[in-house]
Amino acid sequence: MKINSKFLLAVINLICIATLLLWFSQNISLQEVITHLGTIPKTSLITVLGLSIAILAIYGLRMSALLGTRFTPALATIVLGFGLNGILPLRLGDVAKMVYVKQLFGISTARVAAATAVEKLLDIGAVLIIGFSVLQFVSFGRIHSGIYALAAFLFVAVSGLLIAGWLLGSRRSSEQRIYVWLNSVLAGVRNHFKGQQRLIITFYTAAIWAVTILTTYVMFASIYDGFGLSDAFLLTLVLVLAIAIPGAPAGLGIVEAGIVGYLHEVVGVDAAHAIAAALAFHLATVIPQVFGAVGILIWGVLRGRFRWGRVSVAEKQRR
Repeated sequence: MKINSKFLLAVINLICIATLLLWFSQNISLQEVITHLGTIPKTSLITVLGLSIAILAIYGLRMSALLGTRFTPALATIVLGFGLNGILPLRLGDVAKMVYVKQLFGISTARVAAATAVEKLLDIGAVLIIGFSVLQFVSFGRIHSGIYALAAFLFVAVSGLLIAGWLLGSRRSSEQRIYVWLNSVLAGVRNHFKGQQRLIITFYTAAIWAVTILTTYVMFASIYDGFGLSDAFLLTLVLVLAIAIPGAPAGLGIVEAGIVGYLHEVVGVDAAHAIAAALAFHLATVIPQVFGAVGILIWGVLRGRFRWGRVSVAEKQRR
């Protein structure tokens, strides 16, 4: 019996949410969390919201450089990826955005796949640099394994690209669609690491992570006196490792657990207050992404950019 993939993903998603709600009901008072939410400074939330939008804009600039296209479609590509990851489970937004971007802006799936692959490698490299640098001065053993796992993943990913390039280069069966598609993806990856392009992309990557760390610092330093810059670096690493785990939409529950664990065990914050701060921070960072993605999809529908399978077949028959 064939199991519908959408049904399976829905079941996994519901299990994740149910597990979170069960833990929440057994360990935390909802009334306490609501009370603590009211004490979080509104200026901090507004600042985090603004910085989150700024991060998306810098991501858009980097994607524009990677795709060699205008800023607007590049920003839409970024917003769709992040926003759909906030709606779909198991980080399927990165896959869905490739389909939508092709229909909305005519950018080929291979180009978006190549740009996305470069993005992921750059971000993992940046996280590793931050992680290894911070861990030289601050001891927080629980994320050591995560940093080493990311290093191993980066090594495997780069090795995989090199091996795939070698295999494709030694094989000439260009009639196969998979060969043509993979070859175009690898060609795109190679083109992104040339000359001045490399410097521009590296600059944008550094800016992205500098503002990301600043966002974490602004939010939690304004609430907790004991939260310093080193905590912002470490909590950013914790969040990256949490978000990297495929799970519920927007990392629901996993991100909060990472923030609460750090604030409670390292900073010494009460669990209920830590959950309130985690929820507020997560919502402030995710809302621009999700609302932006929904807005782009609505715009695409209103402009008639989407071509559904049956409609396109009918149009072909008319022609």
